[in-house]
Amino acid sequence: MRRHYLASKDSIYLEELVGVPLLCSPREDVQKMFQSHEALQDRQLNIIGTYNLIFNVFSLVENRVGSALTIEGAMANRNTSNVKFLPIVPEISTHCVLVWKRNTILSPSVNKLLEKFLQAFQA
Repeated sequence: MRRHYLASKDSIYLEELVGVPLLCSPREDVQKMFQSHEALQDRQLNIIGTYNLIFNVFSLVENRVGSALTIEGAMANRNTSNVKFLPIVPEISTHCVLVWKRNTILSPSVNKLLEKFLQAFQA
């Protein structure tokens, strides 16, 4: 939210989020990744809700219900004139895994997507 006191910043330290109402992924591993970060030193983030798709929480952020924790790029190609992405410093990174059921017939669209992933990770 651009009227939020953090909106004047270009980046944010994780410890600056202590006390801020936050919306984040419902995945326990993701929440633990943030909570166990050394920058918090036994302080807890105030996670007030969860979401599966970032565009479902834009209205909550715009209406000052809370701030959303998301990955960089998740807001690309969205009308985000009323919200601002702030990268966490130092960067928090994780590893992602792409899986699918073995011996399954995949649609041409899925095959194309997998081809793009393979090209991207061979670079």
